[in-house]
Amino acid sequence: MLDQLAPLRRIDPRFFITVNLSARQLRRPGLVEEVAADLVASSAPADGLVIELTESALAGDAEAAASRLDDLRALGPRIALDDFGTGYPSLSYLRSLPIDLIKIAQPFIREMSDGDTTFVAAIVGLCHDPGFLTVAEGVEEAPAVATLQRIGCDLGQGYHVAHPMELDELVTLMEHQHRPGAVVRSHEP
Repeated sequence: MLDQLAPLRRIDPRFFITVNLSARQLRRPGLVEEVAADLVASSAPADGLVIELTESALAGDAEAAASRLDDLRALGPRIALDDFGTGYPSLSYLRSLPIDLIKIAQPFIREMSDGDTTFVAAIVGLCHDPGFLTVAEGVEEAPAVATLQRIGCDLGQGYHVAHPMELDELVTLMEHQHRPGAVVRSHEP
């Protein structure tokens, strides 16, 4: 998968690919060495990889999870917390983890269609204070994009942005739509 990053980074050096890890994968011996080897073998820039975990994958032994994430992050990838708001993390727990991006769960984004931006705006503000980037999941309509921009959400993913597609389709889309300073984002399959 990392070898697919090169043509996308040539079009936009800010492009990144996310890889989801389960709790079991996070605990697997040799994970850090495997990721390091994959980065070397692909010649992919490490900052083009985002390792994504759910809140539940981090539950349990928080110290061990934080240590493993520190080791992964030291290789260069960024770390994302997926489906934020669906679990029960404490704010001090978030502070202790090496996280770069917080992905706001789709149900909160859907609630915005009723005009209720309270929770999403609060999450964005809460995440920006310690320096996390925010990603809205499930962006499916243009009004949601405008609302997310207004409240300061950094990124969005969903069918309004793009439907899942093959690499060659994404490269073509990015080549035709890319303008200096613009970011084309892909929905994760």
